[in-house]
Amino acid sequence: MAELTMVAVMLTALTAPAWAAWPTDPPKVALKAAGEEPREALRFTIERGIAQDVTMTTTMSSSTMVDGQPFPPVTSPTMVIAMRMRSSEVRPDGTYRYEYEVVRADIRTIPDGQEAAAGHVQRVLRSMIGLRGWGRNDARGRPLENDLRPPPGIDPSIRGYLDAMKEQLSQMSTMLPEEPVGHGASWTVETRVVAAGLPLRQVSTYTLTKRTGQVLDLKVEVEQEALEQTVKTPDGEFRIEEWLARGAGEMRLDLGAPAPVRSVMRTSATTEMSSMAEGRRQTLRQQQYVDMVILSERRD
Repeated sequence: MAELTMVAVMLTALTAPAWAAWPTDPPKVALKAAGEEPREALRFTIERGIAQDVTMTTTMSSSTMVDGQPFPPVTSPTMVIAMRMRSSEVRPDGTYRYEYEVVRADIRTIPDGQEAAAGHVQRVLRSMIGLRGWGRNDARGRPLENDLRPPPGIDPSIRGYLDAMKEQLSQMSTMLPEEPVGHGASWTVETRVVAAGLPLRQVSTYTLTKRTGQVLDLKVEVEQEALEQTVKTPDGEFRIEEWLARGAGEMRLDLGAPAPVRSVMRTSATTEMSSMAEGRRQTLRQQQYVDMVILSERRD
């Protein structure tokens, strides 16, 4: 189970908390502050044929308590997934289509004592090589449609996370506000998502700290929460007592390319759930920390 959690985190934590999550409603973008003058509407102006090499590096650590009894903390292997991305179509209204393919997926470092888990994760990762997908966004970066085609030999254990991966890749950079903005501007993107069968509210806040031509430097904050609720699974009913994640980082965005130039995020997630077992209630509490770095380079 721990190995699958590591893989799920790597696939879905691009700019969001560390679990499989996909939108159930269209995102809502709201301007908080317009920033200083001069102000200008931010729009993606992507030309056909823009190609990027994109690398995502992820490390996760977690600690668990069951009925107040702590278990040894676990640190995942550092995982790397590399893909080639290309803008394949641009329409007169500014909407653009991009395509991507996973060309490398492997482990970079293995913590002491995690050799067995690392071997499993490595096999799962390598089965992703050849995965292809595409998406179409409008000029404000809002996803319109997308699809993903796994390779024939992909590990069956991660097929359930592919929808989440598809949606997260469609929101790899950010969605832009409709209004003109200047230095210091901030806006939110609110999304209702489903993670592990739970309805959650996710809010991402972006602040424009610098602009140089088409390149934006953004401060990013993410929060995701769920209300107390009961979840039915094949193993029984679980009550969610707490589900809260917060993340912070920074992003450098090129309005002329589909993927961000650089994104660095650290997310902390707290989950507490309870269930009835042998006539008494048991409680599990878990704390997760995820560090993700996305780097991209343009290529000819």
